[in-house]
Parts: sequence; C-alpha cells; structure tokens
Amino acid sequence: MTDATTLIEEGKDHYEAQEPFAALDAYEQALTIATDNADTVTHADALNGIGEVLISLNDFKDAIAHFEQALTLHQKESNKRGEAYSLSHLGMAHDAQGRKNDAMTYYEQALTLFREIEDREGEALQLSNIGIIHSVQGDKTQAITFYEQALALYQEIGDQAGEGTMLNNIGKAHDALKEREKALQFFQQALEVRRQADDRKGEATTLNNIAGMYASTGDKQQAITYFEQAKPILQEVDDKRGLITTITNIAASYASIGEARKAAEIKKEIKALEKQIKAEVKQIKAKKRAYKRGKKA
Repeated sequence: MTDATTLIEEGKDHYEAQEPFAALDAYEQALTIATDNADTVTHADALNGIGEVLISLNDFKDAIAHFEQALTLHQKESNKRGEAYSLSHLGMAHDAQGRKNDAMTYYEQALTLFREIEDREGEALQLSNIGIIHSVQGDKTQAITFYEQALALYQEIGDQAGEGTMLNNIGKAHDALKEREKALQFFQQALEVRRQADDRKGEATTLNNIAGMYASTGDKQQAITYFEQAKPILQEVDDKRGLITTITNIAASYASIGEARKAAEIKKEIKALEKQIKAEVKQIKAKKRAYKRGKKA
C-alpha cells in the first residue's frame, strides 16, 4: 500500500499538472492513512493540500476550514514550518475573496515564522504576497519595497521562477507610477530570466505587460508586436482566458490604427475560445458536485 507521504507528493504533482480532482483523490487517501496511523503532521499536510486545491476550485469556505484544521494540528505538534504554511494558505484564501486586510494579517504572521525557521523560500513568498496587496491597494512604492526584498531572496536561493515574477512585478509597479524607462528595464530582465527558467506562461505575461505599456503610451504598432509574441505561447500552455485577453488587445490595437476590418477578423477567434471555456467550467462544476456527493456518502 502506498504511504501517506508518497500520496501527498502525488497530490502535489497532480495539482501542478492542473488535475485538481486527481490531486484531491491522492490527498484524501493520504488523509485516511495518516489518520489511521495517528500521524498528526502528515494529516495536517494533507489538509493543507486539499485546501489549496479547493482554492483553485473557488471553494473558499471549505478551503479555509481545512487550513484552520491544519493550523491547529501543526500548532499542537509545534511544527513551525507547517504552521507557517497553514497561515500562508489562510492568507491566500482570504486574499482570493478580496479580504485584503485579513490576508495581510495571515501573511505577516507567516512571514514572522518563516524568518524564525530561516525558510528563505517561504519568506520570499510572503514578501511577494504582501507586496501584491500593497499594489492592489494603490501603494505602488511600498509594493516595490516588498518585491525587492523578495527578489533578493529568490536570487539568493537560485529560484529563477520567483526571480522572474518579482522582476515582472517591479516592472508593473514602475509602469503604474509612469516610470516607463525603469519599467521596461525590469520587464526586459524578467523576460530574460523567465526564458532561462522555461517559464512559458510567465514569459507570455511579461510580453503582454510590455505590450500594454507601449499601448498606453500610444505606440500601438510596438504593442501589437509584443501581444503577437505572447499569443502563441498562451496557445501552447492552453491559457484560454489569457488568450482571449491578448486577442482582444491585439484587435483593439489594430482598430486604433484604423485597421477595423483586421480587428474584426481577429476577434472572431474569441467566440470559439469562450465556448471551450464554458464547456470546461460545466465539466468542473459536475466534478465538484460528484466530489461533494462522495464526501457526504
């Protein structure tokens, strides 16, 4: 029989592969085994995994319930790393629902613990999360301060994916402050790092950000160049929502330079994508209902 720790790793793999229900199945099996073995820490880790998947399915109430159970168990066992991750996940759940002040409180508590146990990756993630909240609340300068702290940590531990994200976020903040030259410098650095890390989705995000910056300054032709570089990458990673946004921006850019016919032709691609998304959402809802029925049985 597969042990609980292996099942948790399988759950993580399924989650990263965007297979949420396979991930839930693995985590639920791990939970059962850990409970039978009175393995409190693994039990809590499985609860955290389930909660993380539930966030991706927009089931925030249930996710929070799982994280709170995990937090209690980790605190009982004085497992500070597990406690820190549970606090971080609670922050994520509240953040996703727009409760930014509650999220900030959890992120700050998690940050304190990650620093105490010298977990640089966890520390960087909390700094990034706090920076994003400051950005959303309109304080771009404060956001940059937190992003720069996270950037230094990601560079220290050699995490190129995290480094690329921070460079991109710093670029976005400078763009919002109308500091275009600085923004472009950070976007170009982010692009280089994300390409080195083979972070295709991140690469497309940065290309779109560069395009958006050029579009906002009136250079629509340059914007189109970058939007069109992002488009095939989004097709490759099957990001339909991101693809719709990019196609919409390409069409708007063409329309703004007097090419209305070309813009209308490009926008035709959106209908098929919206139909595919609708079908996928319907399928996910059906699977969620089946999962909840199974939980009640």
